[in-house]
Amino acid sequence: MAVIRTYFHHEREFHIFSVKESDPFAGLEMDVAAPGAGKISFSPIQLSAQEVKAGKGLEVTATISGENIAYVFNELWLYDPPQKQAYGPLWRGYIETPRRRFFFGWKRPVWSDTQDLSFTIKPGLRCLTDGAAASLTCLVPEKYGLKDNDSPLVTSGEMISADSGKRRKARLFFDDERRLRKVIGYSGRGGFGSPRAMVLQPSDQFIPELSILSALEEGGQWPEKSALGDPLTFGEAGLTWIDEEPIAGSYLVGFAVQDLDGNWTRKLTGVVVT
Repeated sequence: MAVIRTYFHHEREFHIFSVKESDPFAGLEMDVAAPGAGKISFSPIQLSAQEVKAGKGLEVTATISGENIAYVFNELWLYDPPQKQAYGPLWRGYIETPRRRFFFGWKRPVWSDTQDLSFTIKPGLRCLTDGAAASLTCLVPEKYGLKDNDSPLVTSGEMISADSGKRRKARLFFDDERRLRKVIGYSGRGGFGSPRAMVLQPSDQFIPELSILSALEEGGQWPEKSALGDPLTFGEAGLTWIDEEPIAGSYLVGFAVQDLDGNWTRKLTGVVVT
């Protein structure tokens, strides 16, 4: 892994590592219709301020139009102006609607063809820690419709066995007291194999998965590629997550829409945190 970016913050160093992209479906020819794909459009994002102090809230509003919308999230990304890249997301939370329905026991939102959206966010860092080191990570609510977007939370990454050195995709699930509740590992090429419960052993490592967004393309798409945070080692302190004050500088904030086919469309805008 090569270091793409290093951030120094309150006696900590946070690193963004590049990942060699691999396509688990390379060489396969597939002709698949996507009935759940949605054509999504946004109005310009309105911010309550273009610059916000640490600890202060920022109101974000926009109007969304489209069909086949599954979920809408709010997102916060660290932005690197010289590289025209964003790292994160540092935060991703569900945006709820007044209308909802149950689908096979799961609560799902029901979106109108045109919907006004708004949320308030206090920019900050949500980090994973082993008691000594810490890493930037993307923690998301375990499912839609929870009372509080803060708990319980899930993050994804790579597990490395201390005994065998084997790497596998994994998800960590934390309860509402920030304790590690369970670990689900995925076998097979690219982590697309069957999931199974895992038990972390002393000296096993977990590396949080992040993403890199490149400069906005025509049509409103943000090219995205995978990245990794800092390795963390499982020990007596276990693994938990903490909130840190934001790094002063540039961020991207806005909305991410996932359609019924799993495709993402984003509308983000810049804000400066001082």
